[in-house]
Amino acid sequence: MRVGAQFRHLAAVLAVGALALAPRPAGAQEGKRALRERFGVDAAAALLEHGDPAERLRGVEWLGTIGTEKALERLAKGLQRGTTLYATPRARLAAIRVLADHLDEEKYRAPVAAAYVAAANETSGLGRLIRDTAARALARRGDRASLTPLVTAVLMGGAGAEHARALLVAHPPSEIAIFQNDAKRLSPEMLSLLGDVADPRTLGWLRAHLKGKGESEEQRRAAGIALAKLRDDHARTFVKTWRKDEDPFKRIAAAEAALWLEMPEAPTMIAKLLGKAKTRQAGLRLAAVSLSPSLVPTLKAVIEADVTTPERRQATAILARMGEGKSAVALLALLGRSELTTQAALALAQNRSREAQLGLERALDQASDGAGRRLMLRVGVVRALRTGKRLSGLVSALEDALDGDDAADRAVGAFGLVALGEASVTDLLARSEPEVKAAAARGALARGPSAISALEPLLKDPKTRILGAPALLLGGGGLSPADLAKLAEEGGILAPLAAYRLAVVDSKPHRARLHGLLTGTDPEIRLQIVLGLGHSPEPDAVSLLASLYPFEADLTMRRAVVRALTARTEKHREATLKMARDHDPDATIRRIAGEALKGVVANPTARPAGGRTLWMTLREVQSAGAASGRPAVVIRDDGLAWPAMSAPDGVLLVPGLADQGKVSLRLAPTPLAPAPPKPKDEAAPAKGAAPAPSAVPTAVPSAGLSSGPPSGPPSGQPAAPPPKAP
Repeated sequence: MRVGAQFRHLAAVLAVGALALAPRPAGAQEGKRALRERFGVDAAAALLEHGDPAERLRGVEWLGTIGTEKALERLAKGLQRGTTLYATPRARLAAIRVLADHLDEEKYRAPVAAAYVAAANETSGLGRLIRDTAARALARRGDRASLTPLVTAVLMGGAGAEHARALLVAHPPSEIAIFQNDAKRLSPEMLSLLGDVADPRTLGWLRAHLKGKGESEEQRRAAGIALAKLRDDHARTFVKTWRKDEDPFKRIAAAEAALWLEMPEAPTMIAKLLGKAKTRQAGLRLAAVSLSPSLVPTLKAVIEADVTTPERRQATAILARMGEGKSAVALLALLGRSELTTQAALALAQNRSREAQLGLERALDQASDGAGRRLMLRVGVVRALRTGKRLSGLVSALEDALDGDDAADRAVGAFGLVALGEASVTDLLARSEPEVKAAAARGALARGPSAISALEPLLKDPKTRILGAPALLLGGGGLSPADLAKLAEEGGILAPLAAYRLAVVDSKPHRARLHGLLTGTDPEIRLQIVLGLGHSPEPDAVSLLASLYPFEADLTMRRAVVRALTARTEKHREATLKMARDHDPDATIRRIAGEALKGVVANPTARPAGGRTLWMTLREVQSAGAASGRPAVVIRDDGLAWPAMSAPDGVLLVPGLADQGKVSLRLAPTPLAPAPPKPKDEAAPAKGAAPAPSAVPTAVPSAGLSSGPPSGPPSGQPAAPPPKAP
């Protein structure tokens, strides 16, 4: 080719390139975009009718990604009842999540509302998730059309009524006419809801129902309590009228209204309810809200009277929640009642009053050797962990117990000295007594990672592995991934924590075994693996976690997935966290996901979560004797689980738990060793000492946990409605 021809060829190429880069006319661009959209929407919409449910779900996700008006319209049409998409629960849930952000338009709101109404009484796991997700989307929108289905659900009752009620309280409507719905008289359920919503614009309706002649007594009671919640003085009149009425329902309603109005005579009215068998349950309910110290004598009388065991326990629990001097004196007297010993002891351990401190010091000083003294030592240790206040002479008494001849005494001494930081975990693990090793291991849970790490040598010996199990939270302790997988697959008391550590290690050669456990039928194992994957070194762990969340019906598992995602750093975790933050019906999940997007990590760690202690007394079902050396799995509120071993006398203390939240426990079927013979000095505690704690029913043990903050009407927490029968 000649030089001139070469230049002409180059010029032609440059001209073509310039044309390609030049801006196209607007009409041409829009035409091509419309063509691509049309093709994408049509292809995605076709999948909604596909025979494979997975393809229907893909179609929903595709339309949501396109996100244009046409795509959303096709999705809304597909969500209508009777369609193939509607018959596919996962695809239906995904469609609701997509449309939830577009409920300002009726064409998108109507199918979501219809899906909620159809699922209002669902009881299956995924059905409830569909119902609650749709309900939350409607509540967030907050207009009359969106909230009407929730109001209807409250009126109709059924499985979703309580959830709908909670949403209406959390998202009160701007138009109060929605509650009236053209009805001249409101039902008791609606009147009660108005009290919880606490909108001053409803005062006229409530007053009319209180004074009206056509209303039933149940309507009038509901209206009076609702007015009291709004602090309306009209409720005072009905309190004065009904407080002495022969009808027990009226007396209950009057006492509840007086409590909400913070009337000084409210405790007296509640005390009178406690004094009658027909109204005692209502009185206990209101006393738990009031927590007035003036109720202490009445509650003490209830405990001493011929009442049911649950009523006696309820009264003791109310005294425990009061946390002041008068209740402490009453609780000290209950240490001698075998069925209430554990409950009263734990309450006193958390009571910060001077009366509790002096009373416990006196009881410790007077208690002789045996069960009574062990009880006071345990109270002292738990009190020091919870409040920072130590009983006089506690440490020296623990040292004496550690050097004692009784195995149960040695266990109390070892636990207390380690928990309080007065003895080395390593030194006590070097001793030969098994009960000392077990107690030191439990005490380490109160001290944090450094003390827990000292338990690692116990993992090497299968005989002591259960004692060192908490160390798996921090490291493998010499156990290989193969060892961990075997322990997890075998089940048993060590399986959950072994599964957690296996997921943390996440060794590629053992990924198949990990997946097998994750897809297995043991929910406890699955939960621990999910939490462990939050710390996996493998980047694809985040994809595995993200795939578990969208259609997980179990609330505990969804929380675990979101907690695990908070510990990940990969960018593509954000889509799942945003879905959880915006659409999950659970407030805890929404909070955790929202904080995670701001950089807050909620994944569990080995550090003590707080100053709360689990206290249980285990009894053998057949012999009614102490369950010696009984292993159990303690499951924290954040889902993390680890084994623990009870003391030789059947008492299980587990420190380092979060200050709030539920804690559950699963017992091993049989103790590891027979109970030791009961020493003679335990037959009759010395004067001033309490007998051996036996406050646990033989079939199912009850956990003693520190109480949360008191709640009641002044803080805005609604009291439950009165019982329907006296």
